[in-house]
Amino acid sequence: MKKFVLLEVIFLVSCFKLPNQNEFDLSSLVEICRKMEIYEFGGVDKAQWPEMLIAIDPLVVRRDINGLYIVMDSYFIDESGFFCSYDEKLYNQNASHSYTLIGNNVYSFISKN
Repeated sequence: MKKFVLLEVIFLVSCFKLPNQNEFDLSSLVEICRKMEIYEFGGVDKAQWPEMLIAIDPLVVRRDINGLYIVMDSYFIDESGFFCSYDEKLYNQNASHSYTLIGNNVYSFISKN
């Protein structure tokens, strides 16, 4: 039974991936981030998403004091996607969050909580 559970966990974790930056246009992501700066902190309702954002089909979009999260994949409480920083620094760097700079303050991120 333990072997089955271990294999199941390995399979499910391997399905969770960091977004491939080559699948998305950086200039479009930068434009999306710029347009989304006007919204209040918290989740942004899908009805308010610009067409460019709808086209990449994220699961969730939310803003906080540090930037915009565009969640492309989720498994329980773990997430991956894109993060647009409002500053040159990343303030959310810790053991459970990993960020990779794509360019122009846009990062791919993975959050394992």
